[in-house]
Amino acid sequence: MTTVIEEGTVFLGRRDLPNERIAFFPTLLQRQSGDRFCIFQVGAAKNSPQAELGLCRARPGALQWERLPNLTSPKWNERPGSLCIGSLAESEDGRLCLFATWYDR
Repeated sequence: MTTVIEEGTVFLGRRDLPNERIAFFPTLLQRQSGDRFCIFQVGAAKNSPQAELGLCRARPGALQWERLPNLTSPKWNERPGSLCIGSLAESEDGRLCLFATWYDR
């Protein structure tokens, strides 16, 4: 059985910014420090070639989420692409590791 311990809104799409209209594929991480992170794909449309990974953080006990800079889509061997479906993990030494799918566009 699943128990809901907290609910709320992390990110609201913005009609005035086409590349931040919608968000999808969210994943959550709670660090040992208590900080919570939410990473998600954000863009004009689901799986848009211009989509980026959005990132938000909530400090321990906070109900508000802080928006952090987007993780932009890198080039791989000079080929353009986009990031999709990000997931975060915390290493033993406290560093954050990002795992993501990269689409060759």
